[in-house]
Amino acid sequence: SLMALGEPIGAAYSSTRSHEEYEDSPQETWVVQTKTLKENKDAVCAWVEGRIAAKQWLSEGEDFQDNVDAAIEIGKEYGREPSEGEIEEWGNEMEFSWPLDGGSPADSFEKWTADMIAADAIPKDYDWHDHVDFSCLWQAQEKLGLEQNPVQEEVEATS
Repeated sequence: SLMALGEPIGAAYSSTRSHEEYEDSPQETWVVQTKTLKENKDAVCAWVEGRIAAKQWLSEGEDFQDNVDAAIEIGKEYGREPSEGEIEEWGNEMEFSWPLDGGSPADSFEKWTADMIAADAIPKDYDWHDHVDFSCLWQAQEKLGLEQNPVQEEVEATS
């Protein structure tokens, strides 16, 4: 749910979920250089929207199973076939691992950053606000009828 901008700093956002306890954390990273975003914003935003729309389709149904068979067939067309274990875990992936709206709460970025600083994985003065632009994410969420995540006011309140 993060679009990092500018020069790379050698860190990437990733999941910190344990099997015993679920907690919100940034699950995906969409990285693009500032120049690319400025010069190709419509294309970047369309890509983000398409990715979220696909997740919405993949997760349809009360148990997230409505489109499993169709998704498997699409994958086969591209030479990808899930294992039995992957199919069995489909619902868990949809419910607990994938940010189906493409986002993550603002406080999860705060916690992730604190954890990475404590692990000496990123500089102590790292401020995630300096490396993000949620405009394409928020645009996609609005177009797809989803609630804003992270909420803009919460992002601003953490800066």
